[in-house]
Amino acid sequence: MLTIALLFLSNIFMTFAWYGHLKFKDLPLWQVTLASWLLASFEYMFQVPANRWGSAIFSVGQLKTIQVVIELVVFSGFVRLYMKQALTWNSWDSCFYSWAQDLSSASGDNMGHLRVPRPADAAPPVCFCMRSNCTCISS
Repeated sequence: MLTIALLFLSNIFMTFAWYGHLKFKDLPLWQVTLASWLLASFEYMFQVPANRWGSAIFSVGQLKTIQVVIELVVFSGFVRLYMKQALTWNSWDSCFYSWAQDLSSASGDNMGHLRVPRPADAAPPVCFCMRSNCTCISS
């Protein structure tokens, strides 16, 4: 499907824009920031059409859930193949909590069978992650 292919391309550019510069710590910050902004522009060239065309088939919550799953797959490949870092069990654990938080945050949208019930007045949980260890606070 075109939407999913565009979301994959978008996430590849996004991941390199956000994290690719970490291999070039000897370059000045302004240079890696400029390179990241250029890469991010390609991300938007794929993300916007993917969401526009995908909204004819999927709800906004479903689009976001698809995007997060793709993001986790792309990021896992990036960490392993580009950054040459191992993925440990707690890396997958934090990925699961990130995905679960996103499902919970989007639960007000019509997500079909993925709907997670939450009280209407409940604020979404806030999670802080450092090196794959996450702490989530719910109000």
